[in-house]
Amino acid sequence: MFNLKYSNLQKKFIKQGYATFKIKNIQNLSYIKKEVRKILKEKKINLNNFHQSKDNLNLNKTRLKIINKINKNSKFKSKYFNIFAEALNEIIGSEISMQKNIGLNIQIPKSSNSLIEMHADTYAGESNFEVVTWLPLVDVFKTKSMYILPIKYSKEVEKNILKYNEEGTDIIFKKYKNKIKFLNLKFGEGLIFTSNILHGNKI
Repeated sequence: MFNLKYSNLQKKFIKQGYATFKIKNIQNLSYIKKEVRKILKEKKINLNNFHQSKDNLNLNKTRLKIINKINKNSKFKSKYFNIFAEALNEIIGSEISMQKNIGLNIQIPKSSNSLIEMHADTYAGESNFEVVTWLPLVDVFKTKSMYILPIKYSKEVEKNILKYNEEGTDIIFKKYKNKIKFLNLKFGEGLIFTSNILHGNKI
């Protein structure tokens, strides 16, 4: 008889559909944050105050500018992967196929410009066996963060997805409001979640 022993990270991921972890290689994290600030040419401004900078005036143009530059930087991609490598290996193993490009979202207070409606990546055709990595560049909490509907409840929604297709995601949010978790992460922590889990953000 086999006796499987799971690590704490594995247990959290299996139970919730997501897991947070403390980043060990702070040098890689510092490089990533430094590169983003360099692209913004806002070396003196704290990213927490980005909404006060001139780059905020055309948010989508700024976001695409950052995405284009970081994805042309092989060093950036390597350091990003290395931040998650150990945790990914623990959760899904070492044989990993990666998405080619890194995405980016910027949330501005009281703005709907970066609003991501509730969704699961599998609804857009992603694999059920895929996991997603998420790296905040500032402390995130409440509506300054993203929210997740734990896997147990995400599965409930999936069973009734045709019904919700007609009613929209606001109905899901209201129904599961007390189950939804706004993630609380400090700068220096990372998140891995399954593509089957419902998530999004709010103004």
